[in-house]
Amino acid sequence: MKKWIAILAVALLTACAGSGTIKWDQARSLKVGMTETQVTSLMGRPYQAQVVGNDGTYRWVWVNVNMLTGGSPEKMSAEFKEGVVVSVPVIPASFGK
Repeated sequence: MKKWIAILAVALLTACAGSGTIKWDQARSLKVGMTETQVTSLMGRPYQAQVVGNDGTYRWVWVNVNMLTGGSPEKMSAEFKEGVVVSVPVIPASFGK
């Protein structure tokens, strides 16, 4: 019985993956020139970091996936160079509401 409870608990925990709920109002506050520390305090730790090009540019990606609800994954990213934001997406005010 304990084995099945443990399996169920692990299945439920893995059904929600990613870096946590993306707070779109906070994501809209990201600005070019912000440091990694500022972005982390606003958005939390990213789910993934990706190298973008040969010029030292890299991208942080935040993901929220909830397999229990069957919804599409939410993604948000920001690009950095030398520890400073160089590009953020434009997020419409209606998005995420």
